[in-house]
Amino acid sequence: MAFKTWSRTSVLTRQCFVLELQQLIRENQDRIAESIMLEQGKTFADAQGDILRGLQVVEMATGITSTLMGDKIEVSRDMDTYSRRIPLGVCGIIHPSLTHSTSSTIRRKGHYH
Repeated sequence: MAFKTWSRTSVLTRQCFVLELQQLIRENQDRIAESIMLEQGKTFADAQGDILRGLQVVEMATGITSTLMGDKIEVSRDMDTYSRRIPLGVCGIIHPSLTHSTSSTIRRKGHYH
């Protein structure tokens, strides 16, 4: 169900979701940091650093709309190649070595660690 809905969602609408996520993280940064402190025993400064690293991933994702459109490359005068990005659907990962804030961010472009 989620794949069908997500695959029909425009790239700009997807970007709006990521921008909203970015705003929510910024608005709730202190509460998220307190949660990281309780769950992982980190200092407030370390927890804020984790959040900032997570925000960097989110901010990168906000600029990915042009990349998702695909490319056209002229190989020679009479030959072009095209790449087309096709949505996979809703994806996520939980990995024990990732920090709390970055484990909940979605990794794109097929690089799942």
